[in-house]
Amino acid sequence: MNIGDKVRLLHGKEEGIIRRIINNRLVEIEIEDGFLIPVLKNEIVSIASEERNNLKSDHEFVMEKYEVSVDNGPVHNEGLFLALQVRDNILNGWIINNTKTTILFSVHNQRTKETPGISHGVLNGFSYAKVEDWSLSHISDLPLLIIDIIYFSTTNEAYIQPVSKKIDIKFNMIDREKQEIPLLKTKGVLISLSEEQVEIDPDTLKHAMFTEEVKTDIKNSTHKNRIEEIDLHIEALRDDISGLNDDEILQIQLSHFDETLERAVISGLDQITFIHGIGSGTLRNKIHKKLSQYPHIKYFEDAMKEKFGYGATKVHLK
Repeated sequence: MNIGDKVRLLHGKEEGIIRRIINNRLVEIEIEDGFLIPVLKNEIVSIASEERNNLKSDHEFVMEKYEVSVDNGPVHNEGLFLALQVRDNILNGWIINNTKTTILFSVHNQRTKETPGISHGVLNGFSYAKVEDWSLSHISDLPLLIIDIIYFSTTNEAYIQPVSKKIDIKFNMIDREKQEIPLLKTKGVLISLSEEQVEIDPDTLKHAMFTEEVKTDIKNSTHKNRIEEIDLHIEALRDDISGLNDDEILQIQLSHFDETLERAVISGLDQITFIHGIGSGTLRNKIHKKLSQYPHIKYFEDAMKEKFGYGATKVHLK
């Protein structure tokens, strides 16, 4: 039996999912309403794959939803969040609706080829739901989540546009400073899912319609923050690399590559050079594969050989 297997108790009606292997005799099972109970291995039986398929619509997408009463006082840290919490080498994911508005949500995992949906549901105001649990034993287990949210209200409040977020779960994200998770009353990593509202000054907008001044200011600001050469050597990214294996080092480098490339596209850069070194060629090959699939790339090439040898790649952005 493995973490994530669906099981049934031999001497009871409860069904659940194995969330933790306690020892060679005990496992921890999550049953209805998110309760965790320790159970002897010889007291449970795995549910056959055929039965799982028949029950899929009844179980896998039934959200553990929790209604939380709040008083009429101020709401602290109001908004929608993805909350992440690590427990016993398992990463727990939660959707937190710390607003008075009802939401409809769906969560997909784009890390796999098929981009399967892993959860969906309806959350009333001031409630939360478990999304999924992921093992931290393997880097490839961490998901690339696509979270879509639709707001629903029967009042006369202003319409709120749907929100779609892509969140790449990485180890450095999990290591962020922990905050109090609203409603859960515990500590973890909090990622905002609320649509960011940008206030526009009417006078500035009116002025921008008749002059290029605003556009020039934005362009100059972008050039002030240009990022042209990014060193991906692990020594440049981490002060202490003791204890890291090759896979963890590669993941840190690729994570920094992804984040920097996204920033370069958003800031309007024309070119960016990634210094990856020669080594075994693994990092270079991974980067080139990602670039070949990235939609905002014109083309990429080996950077100046006189300066970098074959240890750098120049990327031309659209």
